[in-house]
Amino acid sequence: MVGTPAEVDFAPFVRLVGAADDEAAMRELLTWILTDAAATPASAALDAWVAAEGEAFAVERHNLRRIREAFPGDASALIALLMNHVVLHRGEALYVRAGVLHAYLEGLGIEVMASSDNVLRGGLTVKHIDVDELMRILTVAPEDAPLLAPVVHGNVAAFVPQEPDFMLQRAAAEHLDDRLECVGPGIAVCVAGTVQLEGGASGTAKTLGRGDAVFITPDEGSVHVRGRGNLLVATMNPHAGDSQEMPA
Repeated sequence: MVGTPAEVDFAPFVRLVGAADDEAAMRELLTWILTDAAATPASAALDAWVAAEGEAFAVERHNLRRIREAFPGDASALIALLMNHVVLHRGEALYVRAGVLHAYLEGLGIEVMASSDNVLRGGLTVKHIDVDELMRILTVAPEDAPLLAPVVHGNVAAFVPQEPDFMLQRAAAEHLDDRLECVGPGIAVCVAGTVQLEGGASGTAKTLGRGDAVFITPDEGSVHVRGRGNLLVATMNPHAGDSQEMPA
């Protein structure tokens, strides 16, 4: 039976997805998307699916619609069909390990990264994509969306990944009067309200309004937060092996 042109164009992608039952086959699929000219008409076949209405896959359709509008001829849009599509709400976080393909689409988010001299692109760009190196380091095993639950003590929520390079603390309340530990250097960003930070060692005080940031030197050890608002503090993570447990 001969399908519509869109179905015929989409068929190679469908076959490769169906055969992607191990990591080698998944890498073959991704390499095909990024290097084979046949992937371009396959990605164009997405447009009919994106235009369809309905409750099913509403988030994915919305995301693909925006991707196709921004990158109308980019076959790497097909990769978005293979990824988790996650909507984060205020106060929620993800922990994406090194080697996991990811993309940020919209909204206000704070991204904290480990020190690295190696960031590889995987599509949706006019810049060079090193496909061989990408396939070498990429993690392709399927997993659920890596949501990171906070450890909460009073007004402070700490997001503690299994990653020594960083952790993120969020102090948010109408009346803040809290002490946050700071191991190593840190960066504090006020995203709402007005807060005052006082260094634990120096006693130096700084007042931050929305959009203001301050660098916390390693010798402070902690900061006392007062005021009303929403403050984010990124520091090193002394609890990386502690199963998300922190002192009260």
